[in-house]
Amino acid sequence: MPLILVAIANTKKSKMNEVNSPKVLAILTKTWGSTPQQAGAKMQIWKDGFAGTLGGGQLEFEVISKARKILASEDKTLVEDFVLSQDLKQCCGGKVQVYFEKQTAHRKVLCFGAGHVAQELSKVLVGTQIELHVVDSRSEWVSQLMLPTVGHLEEPLTFLEKHGGEFSGIAVVMTHSHDLDEKIIDRLVSSPEFVNIGLIGSDVKWRRFRARLQNTNLAEEMLEKVHCPVGLFKGSKEPREIAISIAGQILKWVWN
Repeated sequence: MPLILVAIANTKKSKMNEVNSPKVLAILTKTWGSTPQQAGAKMQIWKDGFAGTLGGGQLEFEVISKARKILASEDKTLVEDFVLSQDLKQCCGGKVQVYFEKQTAHRKVLCFGAGHVAQELSKVLVGTQIELHVVDSRSEWVSQLMLPTVGHLEEPLTFLEKHGGEFSGIAVVMTHSHDLDEKIIDRLVSSPEFVNIGLIGSDVKWRRFRARLQNTNLAEEMLEKVHCPVGLFKGSKEPREIAISIAGQILKWVWN
């Protein structure tokens, strides 16, 4: 079983059906005085597990308990203050405000490569109906992904072989290696589950890939599934601008 990371923390459970279940995102929005974490700290909580941390201790216990009550209720959002010494009997004398938001099942999109553009893409897609799953074998990159992105620390081709059938529709390829990109594209175009495949790179890159793939007797309609360079516009070299372009393309595929 591959190690599955949600943003910066290890999950307590790492089965695919658990990371894809309904969750509550808990964000430390404000802090006063001495607190175990700064504003901006996040947790993601589901029925049988959680990821991230708000500092541990009784605060975290109460946040997890509250989040699971929200999962079982009709509530979608909640804001609650916790006085650490008075309410939770913690030695920290401060106070925190926690924002809770229920996240239901989203459209899953698979992204290969957790580099600079994928990091920005994970931020751009926050708040949309896209559940981004990023696959990379480099732990230093997977560990930086932003909640609620799901990071999978595994070699991409191995992951695709094991879990490709659990995804459908859309995949984006942007690894650190052109050779690896080409191998992933070869696998994806051969899979009927994937109907829209985005590849980061230039027109020249895709022409070279396409020529080699045509020599393997792949049907032309299979190669037509690939969009390279992926995105609604091209020309920028800034990771965030590229990510915005790719996010727009993903949303267009989802809604069209």
